[in-house]
Amino acid sequence: IDAITSISESGGSTADSDARHTGHNLGNVIVSKCRTLNLNMANCVGQGMDGAANMSSEVKGAAAVVRQEAPMALYFHCMMHCFNLCASQSVNVISIRNCLDLVREIISFFSFSASRNYILQKQ
Repeated sequence: IDAITSISESGGSTADSDARHTGHNLGNVIVSKCRTLNLNMANCVGQGMDGAANMSSEVKGAAAVVRQEAPMALYFHCMMHCFNLCASQSVNVISIRNCLDLVREIISFFSFSASRNYILQKQ
């Protein structure tokens, strides 16, 4: 969701520097987008966001705003965000950095060749 654009379109300030990324504003953007997509908030049972206070706070964060509309929507710290934080810190360990480099090379080897990708998919 493009928060700056959505906040501006929903009656907030139009200048990028004036758009505030408060939990309340971001939560309203999320709820508004869900309504635009005709998603039934009563069916929402979870929300995954990063751990920033403006997102995760149970009092003022976006999670609290979403929870007002979807009481069953429990907040979870996004696991991919956690993984990314761990990976970014672990590259200081040489063996882990080498392993991640090797994984990147293997992915590139198969993704940049349609025939190799086809063979991999077939296996």
